[in-house]
Amino acid sequence: AGAPQVIPLHTPDPDYPPVAETLPLAPVTCAVRFLVGEDGAPESVEVRACPEPFRGITSEALSMWRFEPQQFEGAPLRFSTDT
Repeated sequence: AGAPQVIPLHTPDPDYPPVAETLPLAPVTCAVRFLVGEDGAPESVEVRACPEPFRGITSEALSMWRFEPQQFEGAPLRFSTDT
């Protein structure tokens, strides 16, 4: 078996920070690594690259994401992924 298949079930978007509305920004992309627990909820979120006004809200939004729980040989599995 290879890496677990990441299947998102609930992926709310972050709220756009009010301070960012005054900044001349192109579309924003953030690099994030997170650990998904046996229940499909993120256990930790690490924002690796993201403009400052978006770091906190990106982490908050990803903490609310939910994924299909993974199993290996019938046992619940924790896994990390990057996005």
